Amino acid sequence: MRWNLTVGVTALALILLVTALAPSYIPAACLLLEGGSRPKLVAFLGLLTAFSLGSAVVRKRPDPLITSLLLLVLPFTSNLLHCVAAKSIGVPPGSEFFVFNGRVLEGDSPLHTHIGKAALTWALERVCRISLYIHCGMSLVETYPTYVLAAEFVVVSLSVLLGVFNTRDPLSCLASSLLVLSSIDGGAFSLPYVHGSWLLALRYVREPELMIILLWFAALSPYCKLVLGTLLTHAYYGERWDSVRLQVLAGPLDGPLKSLGGVRCDGYYVLPVRSCAEWKEFLRNLEDSLRRSKVRWVAFCTFPNMAMYL
Repeated sequence: MRWNLTVGVTALALILLVTALAPSYIPAACLLLEGGSRPKLVAFLGLLTAFSLGSAVVRKRPDPLITSLLLLVLPFTSNLLHCVAAKSIGVPPGSEFFVFNGRVLEGDSPLHTHIGKAALTWALERVCRISLYIHCGMSLVETYPTYVLAAEFVVVSLSVLLGVFNTRDPLSCLASSLLVLSSIDGGAFSLPYVHGSWLLALRYVREPELMIILLWFAALSPYCKLVLGTLLTHAYYGERWDSVRLQVLAGPLDGPLKSLGGVRCDGYYVLPVRSCAEWKEFLRNLEDSLRRSKVRWVAFCTFPNMAMYL
């Protein structure tokens, strides 16, 4: 218990330091969290604090096998709920959906979902009357149906509860925080999920049967992402994996896309994107262009291309 309290107090102190002194983007955090924005790092440290201090209060805990397996399964549910949400608005479930609402451009993908962030934003706006103006799923809240957001909010809430039950020492606290963060941001194909799975398996190294089960999940995530991403890429691109296809669903995108190098072809824009870094840069430039043009609403989808991540 003493170690858990120490972790909680340390994480709380780091939150204050990061909030006061850290830049808006911390590259080092990206290796662990698949994103180095200051709010994401604060959210992760907040989970560490909550689980450390919460575990000191909770006396009776469920069987670690049950809590561990549920923590590993729930992020997959977030990815599935993305597919349900995309289908409900008429977008192919295997596509990456983007929406710009005049303030921020945000996206959701079967391979990296932000529906957890959208569900938390939806709950904060509905229950606490708090309006958020950062990249937190706000644009998706305005698009996805309420029943999907409510279902994802249950998933996130259950993840947080299990995180408290699953925290028994600093290592399991770190693993639980990463796994819960993946339910909120990224889903089961994100780096927090992979890191959390490996750390959770390491926690139970003295229990070989449980460790082997957890290691299977740790290996399952990147393998599933590679297989699913390859199948989607082949379905949408055939044998040519040297570009990204973008389909405009609503709003004026012709001007910005042409200025950023897009070429219109057979109802799609073909974008000369070769890497993940180029794709992120393209989206940043597109958001800036839409803001400068004072566009009120845009919706489009692209189709996953694993070539960018390989």
